[in-house]
Amino acid sequence: MTSHNELRGKRVLITGSTGFIGSHLTHRLVQEGSLVTAFVRHTSDRNSLRDLLSSIDLREVDIRTFGAVNAEIDRIRPEFVFHLGAEGVKNPFLPHNLALRTNLDGTINIVRASAAAGAHRVIQTGTSHEYGDLASEHKLDPISPYAASKAAAWAFCRMYFRTMGWPIVSLRLFQVYGPGQNGTLVPSAIAAASKNEVFPTTPGEQVRDWIFIDDVIDAYLHAATAPGIEGETFDIGTGIGTAVKDVADLIFHHFKSDSLKVGALPYRPGEVWEQVAQTDSANNKLGWKPTISLSEGIARTISVTMEPEVNRSLPSMAYADGIGTGVETESAAEKLRAEILDKVTEYYRIVHEPTRWESGTNRVQYAGRVFDDQEMRNAAESVLDFWLTAGRFATNFEEALGGYLGIREVIPVNSGSSANLVAISTLCSKQLHQR
Repeated sequence: MTSHNELRGKRVLITGSTGFIGSHLTHRLVQEGSLVTAFVRHTSDRNSLRDLLSSIDLREVDIRTFGAVNAEIDRIRPEFVFHLGAEGVKNPFLPHNLALRTNLDGTINIVRASAAAGAHRVIQTGTSHEYGDLASEHKLDPISPYAASKAAAWAFCRMYFRTMGWPIVSLRLFQVYGPGQNGTLVPSAIAAASKNEVFPTTPGEQVRDWIFIDDVIDAYLHAATAPGIEGETFDIGTGIGTAVKDVADLIFHHFKSDSLKVGALPYRPGEVWEQVAQTDSANNKLGWKPTISLSEGIARTISVTMEPEVNRSLPSMAYADGIGTGVETESAAEKLRAEILDKVTEYYRIVHEPTRWESGTNRVQYAGRVFDDQEMRNAAESVLDFWLTAGRFATNFEEALGGYLGIREVIPVNSGSSANLVAISTLCSKQLHQR
């Protein structure tokens, strides 16, 4: 593991910090001494960051909403931005509108705001699935909404670099695995093998480039600090292909289990047969090389996973490329909530979004409603929580105002008479005694 003193004391922003890769990167950035701000969704599970909550600045920001993203990044003024937030990692055939709102619009929002705030570098996260079956030719041929939206995001990043000179770099990650992952082939196979449970897979002839999480995190830090690489994208893998069935067999052999059932599941339509990274560019320009072999990485993952405090019940059935049938997904209510809030943003853009003023054409607005799409989303979200004058937003406001004023208690009221009543009740309280 290489130390990166260039990031010590630097203001760093990370999106997707609660995910598998994002949480590992957040821990490493804190270890390097960076001043870390993390954008998370209201619905994000923050358990993976529980030991860092006092060490990072955690902010609830929906990257799909430019107003919120721009306001927060303008306040933070990050010097380095690691953009990992994405939709569809475990469900690549998600509805196209959801993929585009997060993976394309969200990326554009982060990049625009970061450039305006003067960020030294933005590291965007891509995926090997952008290549489809053409990784060996380094050509893009995505076969899922997730992969297509990520390819589109890089196209915009590249365009912004060429036309605006914005300092953007992209890493296309191959088959990442390691401790803390769930719902993909490696953790699912470990869970099944450790209990000697039947584990059906496809014939598993697909070849993937398996890269251990620690090597991936090193690649991110090299991408942040290597000179003269703006506008480029790098494959992050080992350059070595290994069939899916061989990886599964390696795991079951470790546990001396014979419950692996290769070929019990059919291949899916449009199966991608080979994805192996071309690593020369990353080696030469980033100064980065992976150091952990597949056998060592699997052994490390098994060792950490089987420790009692992190041992979890994981899905025991997975398709051969790691996309399982038992992957944990958002609840129906959470998905519906996200769709409603997206519709609110869409409504704002159609009805309320300010038009650009043009001399001799528009009137200058000197009064009226002043709000953006994030405020409208917040109002709608309060209604969905069934709290109009209290609830999460009110609690957040009370804590923030109390911290700003340096006082212990804040009681918001909605009228002057209510404020007077609170004041009189407080002054008449017997608990004040002679104070």
